[in-house]
Amino acid sequence: MKKLSFSFFIILFPLLGMAQNFGLEHDTIFSSKSVDFFTFYLPNDFYNDSGQDLQLRWVKEAVIENYEVGGHGGQNNTGLWDYSIQDPQNFYTDGAAVDSADFVLQSEVNTLDKFIVQVYPNDVIGNVFFSFSIYEIGNPDNIIQVHFDYTATASTSSSSFPISDLGINVFPNPVSDALQFEMNQEQIIDISIYNHLGHSLIEQRLSTKNDVIDCSGLTNGMYFIQTIQDKKVYIQSFIKQ
Repeated sequence: MKKLSFSFFIILFPLLGMAQNFGLEHDTIFSSKSVDFFTFYLPNDFYNDSGQDLQLRWVKEAVIENYEVGGHGGQNNTGLWDYSIQDPQNFYTDGAAVDSADFVLQSEVNTLDKFIVQVYPNDVIGNVFFSFSIYEIGNPDNIIQVHFDYTATASTSSSSFPISDLGINVFPNPVSDALQFEMNQEQIIDISIYNHLGHSLIEQRLSTKNDVIDCSGLTNGMYFIQTIQDKKVYIQSFIKQ
């Protein structure tokens, strides 16, 4: 009887050890920044110990939102923040519209193999907690849980302003190639366009009432236009598709 029990343990232990052969660097990502930041995130790196490509699926299990209601009519609203979701193969601009997605985790992971939730607080103080499960398709026991806990605190500096405050109309949105800038008067404006990672991709000076920035070389996704005038930061988002 002892021999049978010991043999069962020897067989079972490796099976339990094989249940999870991939994961993320952190179980929970915490980030707290001033509400001045138009976007913030922290990347979470995958690892793959299986020795083979894995067909994985992430599922959004929960989004718990808590906002400071002052300035919003006393309503305890949800959806005041926007957020995007990125896995190793895809970037979902509107994260609220996607509840799950499939992707492949390569056997040899690289610097692009990350799971990221990026938030856009929209000048709203608050906290949002995200919970996800990620599992191997066809082997649901090979599963991990990951959480993102983001807080936007009260402003510590002057807030950003919409570009329209400068008398500039930016269109179309979404854009496929030419982004139009229509100004109510001639002025010199230095424009920077950033991607969702905060990298500056385009720098251009505008000097006429009707000007254009070529966005045809940008990949599809969300971008941010920024200019600084009189020590004030002016920002507008747009989507390339």
